[in-house]
This record gives sequence, C-alpha cells and structure tokens, in this order.
Amino acid sequence: MIEINKTRAKNKNYQFCYITLTADGDACRMVVSTPTLAGNDLQIYCDAREDEYKVNVLGAIYPDAKWQDSEGKTDIEKFENWIVAGAINTACLDEDKEVPEQVIEKIAWVDMFGGQTDLEKLTDRVTALETSVRPILEK
Repeated sequence: MIEINKTRAKNKNYQFCYITLTADGDACRMVVSTPTLAGNDLQIYCDAREDEYKVNVLGAIYPDAKWQDSEGKTDIEKFENWIVAGAINTACLDEDKEVPEQVIEKIAWVDMFGGQTDLEKLTDRVTALETSVRPILEK
C-alpha cells in the first residue's frame, strides 16, 4: 500500500503527490502527478497505480535491466521475477554487436522529495497546527 505524505497544487486539475512505497525491500519516496483529489479518492487512485510506480522505481535502481522477457503476467511480476533470478541480463545482440550476459547491480534509490522552500516549510507547519488544534476547537 502506498503512503501519501502530502500534496502540493500543480494547477487547477493536477497536483504533485508525495508518496512512499516499498520496492525490492526498500522504502522509496517519490513525487507523482495526480488529478486534484483528496482523502480516500486520492488513496484509491495511487493504490491503483502502485505497480506502475514500482516498475518505475525498479527501473531506476536496476539501470539497463532487461526484465521484459521474464516469467510473469504483469510488468511488476516480470521485474520481480527477474530480480529473484539474479538480476541477470542474458546475452544478446544489440545493433549487430554481441552483448555478453551480465549481472545488473542494484544502486540505491535517491528520494525525490528534495529540500523544501521556506514557504513550503511554513505551510506544512501551519497545516500541522491546524490539524492538531481543530479537534480542540470543535468541542
């Protein structure tokens, strides 16, 4: 399941959604573009795309992986089976040049959240305060 950390408006119809998901045993934080949704609707939207997001992450942490011909019904099953089988690209011809079998080494995922601007930090603090004070004010 995807954890939604926060959103930030992109335009009237879309937003940036900051998510955390697990791929190949690692917690990976990334930013995706989603329609402007909130709450359960946003969670459903992101969860429905979890496999797509995972394939994108795995493609980044296993650069040059040739997983597409692996066993499996879906892209994520094929990629995960390729990893379990040793993350090995089989020998092949590439532009009439023979490429030998090779193990693709995993590289560390680099979180996409990056640094926040002062305005984003302030906005997050105000939102946190509003969230913590709201139940008290509603009594």
